Amino acid sequence: MLSGWFSRFTASDDTKGNALVMGIATITLLSIFGITLAERMIIDAHAAAKRVVATKAFYVADGGIQYGRRYLQEGGPDPSNITMPQRTIGQGMVTGQIQRVRVNYPNNRRVYRITSTGIAGQATRRIVELRIREAGANSKRFLLWREFVADED
Repeated sequence: MLSGWFSRFTASDDTKGNALVMGIATITLLSIFGITLAERMIIDAHAAAKRVVATKAFYVADGGIQYGRRYLQEGGPDPSNITMPQRTIGQGMVTGQIQRVRVNYPNNRRVYRITSTGIAGQATRRIVELRIREAGANSKRFLLWREFVADED
């Protein structure tokens, strides 16, 4: 008697499509999960590519700062305001300026501001560095006073 009842319950018309509905629901959920994961990977790839370009712009700007430091250390004419020529460094362009800043700094030391702007792709980075010339006006020794980096995207 029990076996007849069980066979009637499993063969009921109410349960015939349950496996199909569960299969479609499972496939739908897995598809939504896969699409979300793929979209997230695309967003992360774009963010990483932007960061690479921004890092290139920073290093190009740093190359301009190195140029300005070398100019000051080589003991060229005392710059009151010198515009560095536009240069191509790696995969970017750099422009810059060296200015003598009028500051009341102890012992009549001279303060210079080196400004460098690096452009790579769509990213722009600006580095501003203040340098102090030690002792005499012809000294080739400089101290870093302050450095500032700005994003200009």
